[in-house]
Amino acid sequence: MRRVTFRGSKLKSGVLALAFSSLLGLGLAIVIAAMSSSNLRFGRLVAPLVFGSLLIIVGLLCLYVVSIQLVRRGAIVTIDQQGVFDARNGLGLIPWADIRTLQIMRRSFWLGSKRGIDYIGVHLNNPTPYLLRLPGWKRRLTMFGLRQGMPFAEISFLGLTPGVEEAAAYLREISRLSRA
Repeated sequence: MRRVTFRGSKLKSGVLALAFSSLLGLGLAIVIAAMSSSNLRFGRLVAPLVFGSLLIIVGLLCLYVVSIQLVRRGAIVTIDQQGVFDARNGLGLIPWADIRTLQIMRRSFWLGSKRGIDYIGVHLNNPTPYLLRLPGWKRRLTMFGLRQGMPFAEISFLGLTPGVEEAAAYLREISRLSRA
């Protein structure tokens, strides 16, 4: 069985950084326009300030994540005969024996939309040892997601090369080999 590694793509991460920078800029423009308006009544000021501030916060958080990915060297996600390793989530290597299923999923940001971000959901046989590796806030959040039927871990390939399509093809190959 071969090893497939996924690294940060400078081009993809750069495009994401540009998109998040424009989100940040839009938020700043909305806040500045609201504050410089000659009609500074409270009711008209709250919605643009809240929306603009939200865009600024989301833009800054996303820029932070993308900037970390831009400077990270080496493999970020590795799938091989030992299991699945994602350097970003702090779980370490998840051996195949602990993985119940891997599921290709799509997170859509608009109801009914067929577009979205594809990722691989990792469902575990026994998540308890992995939960203990997480900080308290992330452990509670993960446990809530598990109760809702969400996977234990989500491996996103946004900004990585090769992408989720190659990961899915490799996982199908592994599945086919293990059944033979």
